[in-house]
Amino acid sequence: SKEERTEAFKDALRVMANIHNVPWWLIGLEKHGGRASGKDKTNPTYIERQLQRLLQITSNQSELMKGSDKHDVKKVEKSIRQIAQVLSQHASQCPNPFGLLHGDFKIDNLIFHPTEPRVIAVLDWELSTMGDGYCDLANFCMMYFMPSIEKGWGVAGLGDMKLEGTGILTRPEVVSSYCQYHDKARQGNEHLTTRTNVSRAADYNEAMAWAGFYLSFLFFKNCVIVQGVAQRASIGVASSTAASKVASLLPETM
Repeated sequence: SKEERTEAFKDALRVMANIHNVPWWLIGLEKHGGRASGKDKTNPTYIERQLQRLLQITSNQSELMKGSDKHDVKKVEKSIRQIAQVLSQHASQCPNPFGLLHGDFKIDNLIFHPTEPRVIAVLDWELSTMGDGYCDLANFCMMYFMPSIEKGWGVAGLGDMKLEGTGILTRPEVVSSYCQYHDKARQGNEHLTTRTNVSRAADYNEAMAWAGFYLSFLFFKNCVIVQGVAQRASIGVASSTAASKVASLLPETM
């Protein structure tokens, strides 16, 4: 029903907020990924570190492209680097909240109870690290900009759907619910409120002000992932029969 769909979406955001507020230092995650506050050049933000890593990956993928038009390969790599350069101009100033990060939090990676609108499991933790929780939030929100499966992208989104009356939260409602659950998770938890190197409560105005930046970064990250699919398809080692369709998404994603 409409009401159950709304509750399911809200519960997904509750789970996300709870993940970001896990007291990682109490459960042996002190060395889980890199840690940075982004206050100076020697201590880059999570996104700054990611940009450096992704640029190295795209360079390697371009070198490995076989059977492809070299001009197109270089053009794609140049475009990716240009996007990274723009993101880098703001990455050191982004909010950079610090905590446990899932790395690919989205509806596809959640298992819901068969009869109740609540999440019972979160899948696909291979990208988990310590980092910026707003990246998980932006990752979740990417579906609002992706077209439906009928558009032929090979992935499903909500970008061309009319959400009114469906019970599906709007993107501002997603951000608002996340911030509310994030604040609730911290209330009364002295482990989170007394430790100085744990990120503060999420702020709606801040999250919305920086939403474009974080969404741009997530789409940039997916450009690199799609480029990797194209690279593997070009040498005949793609793991999926749909690799060619996915690879064709690169111009659209950029």
